[in-house]
Amino acid sequence: MKSILLVIILLCFSFPSYAGEYRWLGYSARALAMGNVGVSNARGTSALFYNPALLSNRRSLRATVMSVGQLNDAFLRVVNQLGASAIYYASSENIIDVIHNNLDSTPYFKGQAGAGFIWNFSPKGWAFGGGYYAEYLVDMNIEVNIIPNLNVFARQDDIAIGGFSFPISSYGSVVVGATGRYIKRHVAQFAYSLDNLIVDKDLVKQELLARTVDTTYAYDVGAIYRVPGKRFYTVLGVTWHSPLAFSKLVRIPGELSIGGSTSIPLKKGMIELAADYRDALQQAEYASTREVAGDGITVKDIADQAKNNGDNTISIMKRVHIGAELSLLPFDFLQSILAFRLGLNQGHITYGVGANLWHYLTVDATYYTEERGAYSQQKPDSRFLLGVSMSL
Repeated sequence: MKSILLVIILLCFSFPSYAGEYRWLGYSARALAMGNVGVSNARGTSALFYNPALLSNRRSLRATVMSVGQLNDAFLRVVNQLGASAIYYASSENIIDVIHNNLDSTPYFKGQAGAGFIWNFSPKGWAFGGGYYAEYLVDMNIEVNIIPNLNVFARQDDIAIGGFSFPISSYGSVVVGATGRYIKRHVAQFAYSLDNLIVDKDLVKQELLARTVDTTYAYDVGAIYRVPGKRFYTVLGVTWHSPLAFSKLVRIPGELSIGGSTSIPLKKGMIELAADYRDALQQAEYASTREVAGDGITVKDIADQAKNNGDNTISIMKRVHIGAELSLLPFDFLQSILAFRLGLNQGHITYGVGANLWHYLTVDATYYTEERGAYSQQKPDSRFLLGVSMSL
């Protein structure tokens, strides 16, 4: 346990990350368990990231403090093999053993912590919210490129976000919202190979390839339509995420997402069904520079490879997200004591469970798979996530 904590702390704070999901920030454990849907059904402060119009769903004033950690099997294997030495103090022999024992793997860790609030002062949809969040991501790639190599990419994002929602119809059936974000991004990269063992180079200090700090502003605009109905509660949503126009780092393209969800009340619970379609304008095609994804795949590579296959269903599967949730013993419309979740994320099954204790403490466990290849089922990466939040 001590070695795991040491590796996480050293990697996260010494090498702030630059890898993994290149556009979306603020993933929620609930959404990921449901196939990463959220355009029409995000709850609480996660609405700040998925669709600001959904701020209108939170009644009265509520503040939340949260922490989420996720990793994959490969990361755990590397940590166990390094032992108490961790990566900073590992000998060259230790690192070479790790490389040989984990060829073609992509160890991954991501942590998120922050605090936010939502204040809804009208049942029709007048609301505003904000928060401050930090995300740390470490993405390794152990590959054979003539000589076996350990490549580490890292990113830290500090995010200040604020937004509002308001109705544009008399009964509050149509609500629009917007958020503004300030993002400070730290990126770092280092590598180690068998060549380094021959000359006995220091692992980290001499192998740091790049370290950059950059900032940018971005905005999201969203809308929801609450479909009238007596039996079901149905919502249609749309969100535009603006590009992240960094000056020193890769420009991240914008994204248009659409989604829908319906909630079916039960005697002692509720079933919710939801679906999202991401990147509806295929903005990834217009990225012209390298975007690190840990395994070296770029945004442009993904678009080009999908085009070369000549099969539109490949790109469609990567954009489709479907999810369901069974909530039992509800406190109110948005909270229940227990929730079971199932979904489809980029063609891969996801699932999870959530427990709400005493109205204030929520614990979520999620298993999901992220597609790291150019099309669904090409290079899946399964991850485990545990999240804890406290609301007042």
